[in-house]
Amino acid sequence: MAHSEEILHFLRGSGNAYCDDCLSERLKIFPRQAVNRAARKLFAEGKLLRRKGDCAGCYKRKLVNQIKL
Repeated sequence: MAHSEEILHFLRGSGNAYCDDCLSERLKIFPRQAVNRAARKLFAEGKLLRRKGDCAGCYKRKLVNQIKL
């Protein structure tokens, strides 16, 4: 499964917003920049929201990724 598909699948299942760092840890995608590249691509395709918000993984206010409804 491609990184983009893994990210979408995880976010759909969780219903929450996660930062790139937490997605990298939870999905075991390394380096973290691979998550960043995939998430930016999904955002450009209109499949993902990337916004400043609270991460459901680390509870920090960061740039988070959330499934676009």
